[in-house]
Amino acid sequence: MNLLLVSMITVIFLIIAIPLNAEAQKGWKTHVVEDEFSFTYPATWDLTERENRFTSVDASLTYEKGDTSASIILESGPDLLSALEVEDDNSILSILERIMESAYEDSNKFESGVDKYIINNQTAPYTISTFSKKNIFGYEHDYVVMVIAIKMDQDLLLGQFISTEDDFDRLLKSAEKIFKSIRPVSSTIT
Repeated sequence: MNLLLVSMITVIFLIIAIPLNAEAQKGWKTHVVEDEFSFTYPATWDLTERENRFTSVDASLTYEKGDTSASIILESGPDLLSALEVEDDNSILSILERIMESAYEDSNKFESGVDKYIINNQTAPYTISTFSKKNIFGYEHDYVVMVIAIKMDQDLLLGQFISTEDDFDRLLKSAEKIFKSIRPVSSTIT
């Protein structure tokens, strides 16, 4: 009887562990930001943890391969949701759009919405804008930036994905997968 029970537990463990192991074999890592949240990211991306206790940037990821580059910034703050005094997804979206306008001079809204992304069983409002920036030699480069608000229990995390126009769509699936993997550490959400 004990052998049967051990065999059943082993089978259940393998059923659960194989998908997790398969994910790891595909080159994805998991990172936990203090006791706040966790996320998975491709091993081909470089992770920079919070630099110091004074910054609101919890983690940033960068990808560089040849001429292809992108970055993701994950930022939270104490009670960010209540600090923004928002009541619904449209309020959050409005704030995201204002953040985009002030952070990226002469940006043009390309797309935004409140129900395209579902993360942690909740909607995640987002906005995508384009902008141009000159390098130190005076050459202008075109960029795309996406800002997404991810609800975590009673708080909010802002994710930002930025890339050149040429690389944005090519790396968007990876960025979306990173954003969708974000989970509050104290949560049981799957």
